[in-house]
Amino acid sequence: MCIRDRYQRRVRGRQAIMAELRVLVTGGSGLVGQGIQEVVTERPEDADAGNCAEWLFAGSKDGDLRELNDTMALFERFKPTHVIHLAANVGGLFKNMKYRVEMYRDNMAINDNVLAAAHKQGCVKVISMLSTCIFPDKTAYPIDEDMVHNGAPVSYTHLTLPTKRIV
Repeated sequence: MCIRDRYQRRVRGRQAIMAELRVLVTGGSGLVGQGIQEVVTERPEDADAGNCAEWLFAGSKDGDLRELNDTMALFERFKPTHVIHLAANVGGLFKNMKYRVEMYRDNMAINDNVLAAAHKQGCVKVISMLSTCIFPDKTAYPIDEDMVHNGAPVSYTHLTLPTKRIV
């Protein structure tokens, strides 16, 4: 059974049944976004939803998610029912250390705008992917999602990547 069938069965009986499953992937031009795109387009037999959903991949060229108007316009254009939110202002160690406040503010704005646009569009679900850098500096391995808030993240990310913790 494909994901669309499960989705329609779950919402049957509600006032509106969405005929199409439209998945917007923010950060679609990044490493993880490209990986998802490869699976759903080039190997749909490997993806439960590959043949059952319309996949929409948005990168920074499609709109500046730090700006609410751009974000709303992107969601209005794509009209997603579901969102996989990967977009973020990211960088290596030195960018994280040099531009801490700017990256924190950008990522808070991106997350807030994506959630606001998804809500306004009536999206059924938003999945926000976390970076492994948001996990505590001192932790046991293997890491799992229950450990996210078990301490401060690595020091050079303390104002940047934890913004996804909030989502």
